[in-house]
Amino acid sequence: MNQPTGYSKLQIGLHWVIALLILFQALFHEGMETAYEVVLKGQDVVGNGAQIHVIVGLSVLVLVIVRLIVRFMRGVPEPTGAGSALQERAGKIVHWALYLLMIIVPASGMAAWGGGIKPAAQAHELLTTVLFALILLHALAALFHHYILKDGLIRRMMKAQ
Repeated sequence: MNQPTGYSKLQIGLHWVIALLILFQALFHEGMETAYEVVLKGQDVVGNGAQIHVIVGLSVLVLVIVRLIVRFMRGVPEPTGAGSALQERAGKIVHWALYLLMIIVPASGMAAWGGGIKPAAQAHELLTTVLFALILLHALAALFHHYILKDGLIRRMMKAQ
């Protein structure tokens, strides 16, 4: 397989749709803890907020799996080479940690919501915080590449090749 020089429209689309879904989850997760306690008591949850959170979480999980399949089938561009070897290694670690968390966070949420597993709910909360921290690091690194290294890295996730 040839190494692509950029990301495909599908890869870019998946990146931004997943990012928007995770942002949605971050902004509108209020009430899930209360809804979870209601579910554990065997009562019906009032309103659609919890169901929307579950559907969006499942969507993230499915889209991340699709994104990984596309990544393995198509490949990804090489690092720009503008940063140090340590920065490139850190970037790879953060990317794979993001993928892992984008699978584990929804899966732990499913185990908590659908299975009533309280440790899964606790893991879901903790891992969500770690995911958000890594997303922030990822965004800051992209801005560092764009404004400090000026290596064109961020444009690869904006325009398909």
